[in-house]
Amino acid sequence: MLTCPVGYTGINNKCYKCSGNCASCRTTTSNCLSCFPNYYLYNNKCVSRCPTKTMILNNKCVECKGNC
Repeated sequence: MLTCPVGYTGINNKCYKCSGNCASCRTTTSNCLSCFPNYYLYNNKCVSRCPTKTMILNNKCVECKGNC
């Protein structure tokens, strides 16, 4: 089984660097699991700002509850 370093994912028995601002990824280079500092995980992508009606919680953009 292929083991890739942090910041890379295994595809067809080769390690590929995660794309964009992904600090770690899985399955594809753009399927982010975590982001570099000052970026937030939203729908498996790393964004610099969370979209409307979301807030930052544990470095992720999560939907607001109630009147947000």
